[in-house]
Amino acid sequence: MNYNKSTLIIEPTITCSECRCCPRAYREDVNASLSPLVLSKIKELLGGYKFNEAIITCPQNVNEERFQEIVNIVNDLAEKTILFISTSTLRNIHTRLILDKVDELVITSCTLTSSALQDKFIEVLQSSGFENISLYWIINALNVNYLVTIIDYCMKRQIKLRIGPSIYGEACNLDVEKVMENINVRIGCIFGILYGYIARRAYYDNFPLTILTKPCNLGYSCRKLYIRPPGFVSKCPLLESKGKYIDEVASIDITKIIFSECPFIGNNRERLLKLTPKVAIEVLVNNNTIVDEKTLELLEIIDYTKSIRSASLVLGIHPSTAVKKIKELEAKLGVRIVRTRRGGVDRGGTELTSEGKKLVNLYRRIKKSIIEATSTGLTE
Repeated sequence: MNYNKSTLIIEPTITCSECRCCPRAYREDVNASLSPLVLSKIKELLGGYKFNEAIITCPQNVNEERFQEIVNIVNDLAEKTILFISTSTLRNIHTRLILDKVDELVITSCTLTSSALQDKFIEVLQSSGFENISLYWIINALNVNYLVTIIDYCMKRQIKLRIGPSIYGEACNLDVEKVMENINVRIGCIFGILYGYIARRAYYDNFPLTILTKPCNLGYSCRKLYIRPPGFVSKCPLLESKGKYIDEVASIDITKIIFSECPFIGNNRERLLKLTPKVAIEVLVNNNTIVDEKTLELLEIIDYTKSIRSASLVLGIHPSTAVKKIKELEAKLGVRIVRTRRGGVDRGGTELTSEGKKLVNLYRRIKKSIIEATSTGLTE
């Protein structure tokens, strides 16, 4: 699992009030929907950048032509498209046109009251060959006693089970790990990012499930972009600010949002650092050249953005400083680590060479090892 996964969060409508799937379901009383034109503009501004995953939260009218357009564009923006939909909204799906275009269907639920409808829907999908279905159980103090029932159901249906708080919504104050221990669920290590949340593997007997914890953590790179109706762009649904309207942002603004530090971590850095080891990463190449973490981070962001200028602006340095760093490192190593392409269909850009990718991949593996080694301290 990718520890540096980037997540695009798309909220098609702000009309739902009967489920806990949408980030702002209980925050606003507004009727608005997202235009595909907004996503087309985002696609243009990103200039070919692809997110690792895109989450589309529960749409009120899932079969609308407009929503089909949204899904088509999202497929161009992300490697994996994930549709979240509540049990109460399943009745709106009358066609496979949408489902055939998503990589994973996540059905959210927090009660057993509509289990018959849910079961019938899943049975129809599975019998027609659609297998990539997950049940997301939104855990709270009122439904913890149903966990074994839910696990047994997912085992019977052979669908993936995710357990966690309301996605980018109300926080869960339960000690989830303690709850899992009480029903003999074995909890494993953190294995990466899923839906923008920190994910842990767990097992009930031999049945695998996934436990999602908080989306904010000092040990992980926060790579998110949140788009909400009618066209506001921001870092995360947890922020109270609406963000900027799409017509007010340029390409570099989008890049800065995606690669900026998590605002919640930034506001609480002093408190969190008392709990978290501080580790500086350096890579020794050929026993004589040290590559410091700032240079490694620069290369990593170039790998994402395909642009030295964009990476420089994200890090707050002048592009000439970035170019100088790269050229000095190339001179010491005796190999090229970046390659610039000019013109062409994709309008050129900068990419890492195979040697540059080796450095960045090693940097990512080291960060992953540090996260695993200090995961207890990081999540306190």
